[in-house]
Amino acid sequence: MLASVLVAPSSSAFAVNVPVLLVSIINFLLLLVVLKLVFTGKFVISAPIGKWAQKRSDEIKSALAQAEVVSAQAAVNKQEIEKKLQEAEQEILRLRQEANLASQRILQEGAVDARREADALLTRARNEIAHSRDEAMEELRKEFGELAVEAGARVVATSLNDASHKRLIEEALKEAERGK
Repeated sequence: MLASVLVAPSSSAFAVNVPVLLVSIINFLLLLVVLKLVFTGKFVISAPIGKWAQKRSDEIKSALAQAEVVSAQAAVNKQEIEKKLQEAEQEILRLRQEANLASQRILQEGAVDARREADALLTRARNEIAHSRDEAMEELRKEFGELAVEAGARVVATSLNDASHKRLIEEALKEAERGK
């Protein structure tokens, strides 16, 4: 229908109806003026739309500003976390070194303790050996004394001359040596 209004009742297909064309141009220009007034806030109906558009614009700017603040804070937090992670790694390294030193110290103390125990056992063994030797010597002296008393009793039992006496003493000494 709009096409029939724009086309003149003439026989030519390219003929233009000038009054209709002028009315269309004026309508278009009026539409542009109204839209400009609406979006600049000078038109009465456009005040709520302008306020809404301004409010929305402010909200977007605020959201962008908050996003920048959050992004900056995230970067700071990331740096702090990386710093804490690095400190934790250094602490782990320090603790490992302390543990290694402690284990070496414990091993050294264990070696010293083992050495002390070995020395104590050796001393005790030497003391026991010396005690056993002293007891054996004491027993040997007792036996030798008994042999001497027995030899003396034999001498008294028989009247002996010096040669018999010497022979009995030598026999007692030989018996003592065999008894060792």
